[in-house]
Amino acid sequence: MLLLPLQLFAQQRPIVFKNLTIIDVKKGTALKNRHLLIVGQRIKKISTKSITHPEAVVIDATGKFMMPGLCDFNAEVLNYEYAGAPAFNLLLANGVTSVRDLKPTQTLKEIFAFRYNLIKENSLAPRIYLSGKTLIDRIPFQSENMAKSLLVNSIVEAEHAVDSMIFYGADVIDIRTILNRSILQAITNRAHQKGIKVLARFSGDWIQASEDGVDGFTHPSDLWRVASKGRKKLFQFSEADSMRFVSVPEFYNRVLPSLGAVDTAYFYTLVNTLKNNNTWICTNFAGHMPSKVKFEIGDSSRNQFRLPAQKKQLALMQQEMSQISAARSKAASPQVYFALQGSKRGVPLLAGTQFEDIGTPGMSLHDELYWFVEGGLSPAEALRTATINPATFLKKHKDLGTVEERKLADLVLLDANPLENISNTRKINMVVVNGRLLKRNDLDSLLIEAREKARKSK
Repeated sequence: MLLLPLQLFAQQRPIVFKNLTIIDVKKGTALKNRHLLIVGQRIKKISTKSITHPEAVVIDATGKFMMPGLCDFNAEVLNYEYAGAPAFNLLLANGVTSVRDLKPTQTLKEIFAFRYNLIKENSLAPRIYLSGKTLIDRIPFQSENMAKSLLVNSIVEAEHAVDSMIFYGADVIDIRTILNRSILQAITNRAHQKGIKVLARFSGDWIQASEDGVDGFTHPSDLWRVASKGRKKLFQFSEADSMRFVSVPEFYNRVLPSLGAVDTAYFYTLVNTLKNNNTWICTNFAGHMPSKVKFEIGDSSRNQFRLPAQKKQLALMQQEMSQISAARSKAASPQVYFALQGSKRGVPLLAGTQFEDIGTPGMSLHDELYWFVEGGLSPAEALRTATINPATFLKKHKDLGTVEERKLADLVLLDANPLENISNTRKINMVVVNGRLLKRNDLDSLLIEAREKARKSK
């Protein structure tokens, strides 16, 4: 899929960036006075000496900083697009050139065809990595979620489901808490045989799931919960599917406090298990209440990009939050602290936002990076979670994730150094997506189109 549109880019003019500072996300350093040539989709040359090309568009990037395009590894992008929300525009305008889609409501055939046509038609869109349907072994309470899920009741069904996902183009297999351990092992074994990894939102025993082959967990809220002294209550709560019986305020005000403090010794055992098994954590800090309060509610300018239904959802969330204690809705999230503690001990992280309902595509990934640094990571460590880490997880590090020769040209040009202040990732001057140059006026046009699209939606 990455190589399919080569011929479509053959007639695009090469691009030369002069006098760049390149952000080396691996080493966390800034490489000054670089010149970079893009031909077609790829970075052809990087040099400390001047580069010329007779047909190139030449850009003087003096005082600018170039980093790899960002990747949101946990987002419902296709559902946004199908609903008429301006996801692609907002992602690209905010330097997000790749996204892992999750929980699509469309059929597998529709999902695959949609991505195929984007590539075939050379559409202006981020790279989309597919998870397909979420595999489950019990019917969820919320009936609408069944459109996003695929029920598997046996080992044979589990293996067939994995084969189907991969046939239709899945890059990752996505699962919810699987209670039947044999089915879980069948999913991970089959996926690994096909060279595909498994990500899970898991409210059960993470140690056991990691040993059974799960490659990563997508809901870091569960990290401190599954390591709490009252974790057995959580496991029972999850097995009984008890969310159907409690409201959101009750869950936060009564259920979570009942779990008690984190069992420190068990937490370190869990973290060591994840590290030893190379089990990743995909974050979604931007989807948590403190982030929604600070950014989604706190920044009213984001409303211009929301559909009417999303604005209603925002009002509903504000109503629910009024019933949740201020300490739990506004204080620093324990999930941020414990996920980053795991990272400092060797558990690799993938930046994701889980933007849905009221989350603002693109902007929310910058919110995510803010929480990484707020929680104690360096800006370089935060950047890796949204650049080289997702490329490594997907085994696409030879093509993406860093600014290097021969890699695909997914790039972001900034007005300020992100290694000095992570908020500088928001100061976007230009974006290159698959070799296509989007200058600041092009990005502004994308934002105008996004606003108009939202305004005209019903």
